[in-house]
Amino acid sequence: LEAGADDYLVKPFSARELSARVRTQLEMARVRRDVAALAAREVVLEEAVRARDDFLSVASHELKTPLAAFRLQLERLERGLDASARAELRERFLDTRRQVQRLVTIVETLLDVSQLTAGPPLLTVEDEDFTALVTDVVARQQEELTRAGCVLTLRSEGPVPVRLDRERLAQVVRSLLSNAMKYAPGKPVEVLVEQDGPHARLTVVDHGLGVRPEDRERIWQRFERAVSVRNFGGLGLGLWIARQVVEAHGGSVGVSETPGGGATFTVTLPLAGPRA
Repeated sequence: LEAGADDYLVKPFSARELSARVRTQLEMARVRRDVAALAAREVVLEEAVRARDDFLSVASHELKTPLAAFRLQLERLERGLDASARAELRERFLDTRRQVQRLVTIVETLLDVSQLTAGPPLLTVEDEDFTALVTDVVARQQEELTRAGCVLTLRSEGPVPVRLDRERLAQVVRSLLSNAMKYAPGKPVEVLVEQDGPHARLTVVDHGLGVRPEDRERIWQRFERAVSVRNFGGLGLGLWIARQVVEAHGGSVGVSETPGGGATFTVTLPLAGPRA
């Protein structure tokens, strides 16, 4: 009766029509149950994601203090050694500092995830020379580039004035260079900074594994990568953060194939900076 049979109890009816109506009502009831179950699962998943993000935020904050203290003690220990001992332990100190910096980078990345999940990044925008910014980041990454066996060529057309958040855009450049070193070790890297009308453009070209067409959108998502985690480390967050930062500036970032093999990442920024 609940399925609509009562309508046929007082007048002639078609058995076929009644059967079809009953089946339709039963199917609608099943669909409603399925929708309710999916909604309940979605709520559970959203709560799990919030719990994960809260944990990442708290854990990152808690890790910053002991890491800063450890770095300070390491510097004091090195300064307290005499010249001969420092020379003998130089490589060990260098390796330890690199590992500490790696941990610091991971912690800062996790903090970024918790902040960016809540909304777009807060930018401190100033007039900057984009070419000078990229040149500075490349110089600071030179040791890592040498260790990775990557010879970097930087080309520019002179100063490119852009309104941007210097620290955030430096983070984007570091991420793209780190990506090239990770997936194209021992291969050359080309970096180009140029102005194209009302936009500034950064192009980072590597000659490594490249990115398959079907993965060129997925790699910009959180915790995603186009290769096996077993073969390459990292959190799968660098490109996601880079896109958030670039889009907050009103720009865009994408990846294409390098002729002959590899990946070409292109960042485009409006010279006028992000919209108010």
